[in-house]
Amino acid sequence: MKKYFIFFILIIAFFCKKEEKKQNFIFILVDDLGWTDLGYSGSTFHETPNIDALRKVRIQFTNAYASSPVCSPTRAAIMTGKHSARVNITDWIPGLSLKNKKLKTPEDLFELPLKENTLAESFKKNGYHTFFAGKWHLGKEDFHPEQQGFDINKGGYHKGSPRGGYYSPYDNPKLKDGSKAEYLTDRLTSESIRYIDSIKKNPFFLFLSYYTVHTPIEANKKHLKKFEDKLAAIKNTDSIYKKEGAGTTTLKQQNAEYASMLYALDENVGRIVKKIKDDGLYENTTIIFT
Repeated sequence: MKKYFIFFILIIAFFCKKEEKKQNFIFILVDDLGWTDLGYSGSTFHETPNIDALRKVRIQFTNAYASSPVCSPTRAAIMTGKHSARVNITDWIPGLSLKNKKLKTPEDLFELPLKENTLAESFKKNGYHTFFAGKWHLGKEDFHPEQQGFDINKGGYHKGSPRGGYYSPYDNPKLKDGSKAEYLTDRLTSESIRYIDSIKKNPFFLFLSYYTVHTPIEANKKHLKKFEDKLAAIKNTDSIYKKEGAGTTTLKQQNAEYASMLYALDENVGRIVKKIKDDGLYENTTIIFT
């Protein structure tokens, strides 16, 4: 993990110092994405043509790991370059009640400390504009993206799932409601595109942190029928489940609602790539998708 982040920082330092025209950086983080959920990673039911296409022209890291299997610790690690245990966040915030357990558990922080140096703060020191859209889940008021180096925050606050669901009204204090037909994944991408339009020639660091595909599983209505029809054409739709701890995992991908969420995600990754290509920024922009 440490080597991975050192390598990432060295890449940033190289582009910031060696090139007259600074690289732009777009970091796309997808919440709770399964390791075989994408077309190129093995799914035959889900469809992700834009992400698959991006993978073909970029470097794929097949031996890189998140610092934790849950969201807040992983996000803290990405933001700081430190293992999550070093910032004292080892469970999702505020985590599960761990009273009366056989083993003593850590006394976790419920926010990313302001004393930590974040990626956004490092970029700002190097003359970058910084933008955050989507899920934050690293602390309540006074610990939001605006306090951690981001010039603009659209949708990032302490909740880990979309409190109002994926359709407006969002019940999100950091994101104004849209029309009733507006889908959250589309909206976060639109906010990111508007940001790119606003900064003109200034170098930028854009952190697009989708809430999708975190629960609630709420279908994208525009794409749902496509996958309902696909499911109907499959002869054997018997479910296969496996118990894992307190949860149950399905071993067969056949959820049309979930597939429509992934298709909407892919569509929006395609929108971002098209935007930077149309604006002539593609060759000067590093995209990280994870």
